[in-house]
Amino acid sequence: MSASNSDSPKTSKTRQEIKEERKKALKQRRQQKKEHKEVGFSNDILKQTEYYFENGLRKVYPYYFGWNTTAKERWFDRTLLDIYSTEFSRATVNQSVENLIESGKIRCNGQVKPLDYKVKNGDRISHIKHRHEIPVLADKIKIIYDDDNFLVVDKPCSIPIHPCGKYRYNSLSIILIKEMGYSNLRTMYRLDRLTSGLVILAKNLKSSLLVDKHIKDRTAQKTYLCRVNGEFPTERITVDKPIDSASKKIGMFWVDCDNGKEALTEFERISFNGKTSLVKCFPKTGRTHQIRIHLQYLGYPIVNDPLYNQPTVWGPSNGKNGIYEFSKKQIEENFLKIHTFEAWIIKQESSENEIDEKETVSKYDTSDIAAKRKNSQDDQNDNKKQKIEFNLVKSSNEVDDEFEADPSLPAFDGTKLTKDDECFECKQIYRDPVRSELTMYLHALSYKFDDLEFKTEFPLWAREDFNG
Repeated sequence: MSASNSDSPKTSKTRQEIKEERKKALKQRRQQKKEHKEVGFSNDILKQTEYYFENGLRKVYPYYFGWNTTAKERWFDRTLLDIYSTEFSRATVNQSVENLIESGKIRCNGQVKPLDYKVKNGDRISHIKHRHEIPVLADKIKIIYDDDNFLVVDKPCSIPIHPCGKYRYNSLSIILIKEMGYSNLRTMYRLDRLTSGLVILAKNLKSSLLVDKHIKDRTAQKTYLCRVNGEFPTERITVDKPIDSASKKIGMFWVDCDNGKEALTEFERISFNGKTSLVKCFPKTGRTHQIRIHLQYLGYPIVNDPLYNQPTVWGPSNGKNGIYEFSKKQIEENFLKIHTFEAWIIKQESSENEIDEKETVSKYDTSDIAAKRKNSQDDQNDNKKQKIEFNLVKSSNEVDDEFEADPSLPAFDGTKLTKDDECFECKQIYRDPVRSELTMYLHALSYKFDDLEFKTEFPLWAREDFNG
């Protein structure tokens, strides 16, 4: 008599087990795809424009750039005119939103829409802009370390890590790939645009996750250098004041013991030159602007910090001991009065042979721009009818002892300059920023985790003989 089926060994898998195996296999495939995924920017994007160098600055020829976004719920049943006038005013400053919509610079679902068109769920909004980037310092990006897992560089001040605001090609991530040939780099943390120093970039996912874990677990040992006003105390000081946003619009933060997030920084004085102190900083957390805010709280702000060493913005106390004489709204307004793009525009005044300003601006050609680059005090346009008065805040002839010009770098080429009749910035002549306006005395000196340690040299302002 044969054995019953119930006595035979059970080999079939349950439905739940099969489901779990499929989920595991799918997860493995996704992980493998993620590990081999290329990151960065496409060749088409990298070819949109080129760099040129002058006056110690890295510059970018203006180019056309498109923003695309899907309509948000709060935009439903509102016109494009209403949306752009209220929520994108900074992107359309000194421009007629009506003209941008009617000319097709602002579109919906790839089509030119009438001014009274109301946005619906699922609409795709695009905006084509003639983009002008802000110059950054032309200082060389120094390679600190380079192997199969990491690229470590010493970032000059004035260059942001990622494309942001009016910086895209003048960002570290694009300069490294477009000019230096480093592709597929992953950033794990960022430095403020004006902060110089050590930046670690991973060349693969495994290395990226390693650094990311140390940063999240707060096991990475970070050391920064800064130069602050006054005689900093000799004893080691710890600041643990929470930090919260003071203005999301312009990215300002302050000490807020009630609503802020945990923040901890230790400070140690290295030297005092009679006017300023060189200080080592050891951030234990990674809040935005943490070192700068904690130094402001102590009453020893960074010497040339344009944001947190501004009593006209924060009030007479300048944030010392967390005292702010102005409200959030007032602080934001005070900052915008000081830091405005209009400060970079060279003012134009009509001469005796006064002509229509719009006509004059439209007749500027590349020879006028090239003449402006020579910083002559009485430049004239081609028709000799209007004089340009150069009301410079600081002379762009300021001697730059820290920059060594490289004759092999491309100079300005007027044939590569594009102009747009509807672009406000094309109708202006801007002065060049000088080094002092693009520098802040804060430097990422070293990072250490596991058995790896990366370190840069001291910047010039951290030398013993520095008297600033």
